[in-house]
Amino acid sequence: MNGDDEQPGLRLRVGREARRISSQHRQLDTFYGMVLDSLSNGRAERARSEFLRFHDALEAHFTVEEQIHFPALHGLRPELDAELATLVEVHSEKELDAALDAQAPVIGINNRDLDTFQVTLETTAKLRGIIPADRIVVSESGISSREDVVLLKNMKVDAALIGEELVKSDDPAARIRDLLGA
Repeated sequence: MNGDDEQPGLRLRVGREARRISSQHRQLDTFYGMVLDSLSNGRAERARSEFLRFHDALEAHFTVEEQIHFPALHGLRPELDAELATLVEVHSEKELDAALDAQAPVIGINNRDLDTFQVTLETTAKLRGIIPADRIVVSESGISSREDVVLLKNMKVDAALIGEELVKSDDPAARIRDLLGA
C-alpha cells in the first residue's frame, strides 16, 4: 500500500500548500525589497522602520505556518481542514484560465504587474467579469482609499488584501475603519 492510499488527497494538499507558501514568500520579498531600496537610497531611518515591518511580517508568517498551516497539512489538527481554502493568485487572463480550469474556489487578483511593478485596479476590473459568481474573489494590492474599496464592492469583489497601506499606517485599526467608511 503506498502513501497516497493511506492519506487520500495528500498530494493535492501538499500542492495547495506549496502554492500558498510561494505566494506568501513573494509578499515577504516585497517587504525585503523596500528595505533594500531605502538602504541603497541613503534613507537609513526609513530602512530601519521597513526592516521592523519586514521582521513583523516574517514573524507573523512563521507563526501562522507553525500554528495553523503545518498542523493542518499534516493532519495533526483535522478540525482546521474545513476552515482552510486555497487562494489561487492570478495576474493575467492566462493565469485566470488556469485557475478556473483547476476549479479554484478562491481567486486572488493581484493588481501589481510583476514585470513593471505598476499597480492598477483595472486588473481586477478586467478579470472580475470573467470569474463565475460561485467563486470567492479577492483583489490584491493597490487598495489605498475608501473610493477604492467602494469601487471593488461595486465590482462584486468579495474581499481585499490590503497590505502596504496598513503597514505604512501609524494606526492600522483606524486606517481599516477609514477604508471601510466606519
